[in-house]
Amino acid sequence: MGSWTTSVLVPGPREEVFALFADRENYRALVPPVGARLVRPGRDRRQGEGAVHRVGLGPLGLREQIVALEPGRSFTYRAVTPLPVRHYIGVVDFHDDPRGGTRVDYTLDVEAVVPVPGPLLAVVVAGLAGGLARGATRELRRRTRG
Repeated sequence: MGSWTTSVLVPGPREEVFALFADRENYRALVPPVGARLVRPGRDRRQGEGAVHRVGLGPLGLREQIVALEPGRSFTYRAVTPLPVRHYIGVVDFHDDPRGGTRVDYTLDVEAVVPVPGPLLAVVVAGLAGGLARGATRELRRRTRG
């Protein structure tokens, strides 16, 4: 199928932005109505490598496992729920942006069993990344106001 990447700018320090994105249990607050629930904690930390989350909208969802985590820099996850895909990997990278804030590069790499239009997946990736960025921006502003 292919790989889709979108980049968003979040006006906050990289470490804080990473913490908001990587703690998937915050997703309901960041991107309602998407929710995430920890099914199994990671090996070394609750949200770390090996952690499995159920992510979705109500009864519609999938389980994703964190397969790589570099605190403050990136995390990678894969689908572990049976889906009509052979391959489903998400990579989220965080970079200090020279304009200030944090650039988040969100990539989804999918090989579907059933053909899915590439433009549809591009919209999904952009929508999720944009929603997370808006939610993280709101949360960072809330924290600075006290």
